[in-house]
Amino acid sequence: MKNLLLFFAAVCFVFTGVNAQEITISGTVLDEKQETLPGVKVVVENTTIGAITDVNGRYSITTEKKDGLVLQFSYIGYTTQDVLVAGRTELDITLEAESQVFDEIVVVGYGSSRNKELT
Repeated sequence: MKNLLLFFAAVCFVFTGVNAQEITISGTVLDEKQETLPGVKVVVENTTIGAITDVNGRYSITTEKKDGLVLQFSYIGYTTQDVLVAGRTELDITLEAESQVFDEIVVVGYGSSRNKELT
């Protein structure tokens, strides 16, 4: 009986230690106009642990607590941003739009031409 109690105490200690090493990070992702961004991919760097922001731009990730933990935020049309967690559990991010300039291109039957060449 004494050994059984000792075993259960050890098991409880191990599970308490495992839970203490996890961290849940949550927050909101906004654009430059302070509007929420749904569908942003949020990933713990160098892992497969991640989440996608909901319709209100909110996300929540539970991962192993460690030094140097970095979250990577990516969304089409916006610059990917890496953010050091540094022990924080609430992390709100503002993504900046990528500025890419494209020439105007018109696609025709078997090739492509610039718009100014057609008019």
